Amino acid sequence: TGSTHVEASDSEQSISETIKYMQKLQYEAENGRSAAIPTGLSELDKQLNGGWKAPDLIVLGGRPSMGKTQFAVSFAKAATESNNPTLFVSIEMTKIQLIIRMITENDAIDFYKIKTGQLSNDEWKLVDEMVNKISKLDLFISDDFKIRHLNNIKSLARKMARKNGLKLLIVDYLGLIKVAGKFGTRDLEIGNITGELKNLCKELN
Repeated sequence: TGSTHVEASDSEQSISETIKYMQKLQYEAENGRSAAIPTGLSELDKQLNGGWKAPDLIVLGGRPSMGKTQFAVSFAKAATESNNPTLFVSIEMTKIQLIIRMITENDAIDFYKIKTGQLSNDEWKLVDEMVNKISKLDLFISDDFKIRHLNNIKSLARKMARKNGLKLLIVDYLGLIKVAGKFGTRDLEIGNITGELKNLCKELN
């Protein structure tokens, strides 16, 4: 349970914080920095007024095998390439599977050949090039079997925010998150999970 001690801001304090926020946005823009985190897709960035922005919670929906995880991986890569430390919580896949997905973003590297151990020397050179790029990214992956529990996701995100200045948290995927307690229906449980994640976004900005 959360603390029972809560505060309210008067209008003067709220306005003061808003003006400071606006001034910060202007300062960043004038110095060539965006307050938004780029998605890696220019058209999507336009729709989102520059990209992802704190403290938004975005739910990416789609049917199975439509490429949601691949999108999430490319979003993580784009965020870290613009110096935004990113935590990828992977409940479904292992870190090895995710890194292979990043490596095979180079179309010249065949996923089937990786899985069957048939890469040529030239393809291994391409893998090395991709790995060198990925290793420089401020990307953290948690595939621990206990990470499916919401409290563990929140604890890790808080720890990463303190230690690494976390800017983006990706959870793959919502339907696999476990919470304590009984909710009667899955809809109520999902509602609770998204509410808790939204609160986490606000807490960690």
